[in-house]
Amino acid sequence: MYIIVYEAVAEKVVIALKLDNAVINSLSVIKTNTDPRVYNVDSRRYHSLSFRVEGENVIYDKNGVEITSNARSLTFVPAGIPYTHHVLTPSQQIVVHFTTLESIGDIIENFILPLRCEIEYLFFSLYNQYESEQREKSLQCISMFYNILALIAKNLNRENSYKDDLIRDSVAYMHEHYRESDFNIDKLLKQTYISPAYYRRIFKEIYQCSPIEYLKNLRINYAKQLLENGYYTVSEVAELSGFSTPTYFSYEFKKMTGYSPTQYRFQKS
Repeated sequence: MYIIVYEAVAEKVVIALKLDNAVINSLSVIKTNTDPRVYNVDSRRYHSLSFRVEGENVIYDKNGVEITSNARSLTFVPAGIPYTHHVLTPSQQIVVHFTTLESIGDIIENFILPLRCEIEYLFFSLYNQYESEQREKSLQCISMFYNILALIAKNLNRENSYKDDLIRDSVAYMHEHYRESDFNIDKLLKQTYISPAYYRRIFKEIYQCSPIEYLKNLRINYAKQLLENGYYTVSEVAELSGFSTPTYFSYEFKKMTGYSPTQYRFQKS
């Protein structure tokens, strides 16, 4: 049984942070626990994006502007900006220090994403992956961080946020499971409480493609990364990126890129 939903328009929330064309050069991820005190932080060569797990905090920028950062807050501090950090209660946060090809913002910003977007899960997953690799240019970690940035951009800058709310959990579920060969759109639809026809319609409105096209794009883009690093055979890449057979993978890959997987690897080597 599906829930009947009525369309509504939610208020658009916009921040100055420019994420659409962000190119990540390197990153590191730490988890910190801080006791109440005042920290004076000098300007740094890298940006930071922190997810506050718990605690009450107030940050003051160089002009004395007050920014409150509490549980489930995301706080962005651009490179080159000094600030004062008042930790009011014991706090825990996961912090990503990263560099970008071009500037993505020049002011400190704080925002909170909806509970259903699983931002906490994504930050902890990124932290665990970085702990296992400890490499500032880890392809897997940078890919995971791009997913976090995309989620932030989608939640904070999307005009059609009501419809996006309806399918957000299922899209996050797709991002978690697309590399599994038995994952399909039927499994995706079971994560929703709206009719399949309505789901497909609003999905296309938001993402400009069908759910199956979106799924194929995720798998092909991941396969490109695996092919470029040169560690896996084409058959292994097919399996790791969620395709049921190497033949089907090669067909879809060439259809989307114009190259066979082998040709693509050769031109990127």
